[in-house]
Amino acid sequence: MPCITRRISASDEHYKYVHFANLPPLLFDMQDDPFEMHNLAEQPEHTATMLRYAQKMLSWRMQHAERTLANFHLSDDGVFDGRRRSLVS
Repeated sequence: MPCITRRISASDEHYKYVHFANLPPLLFDMQDDPFEMHNLAEQPEHTATMLRYAQKMLSWRMQHAERTLANFHLSDDGVFDGRRRSLVS
């Protein structure tokens, strides 16, 4: 059975950050390492950069992700549809 790894990335002209669902993240300096050979993610001096790019990625994801279930809420009475302001039957 093939191994399926989900990933998402955020990049610009300077850095590329890659986040995997089940693997450690990657960070590459695209100016100094355009072929992505040296992972900077585990170097403490790049922690702030990793955080900044992870936040960029999360913000993008929140703005563009599938929103089908965004207005549904679970309550003691069942599933509540916030758009219709009623319980889902």
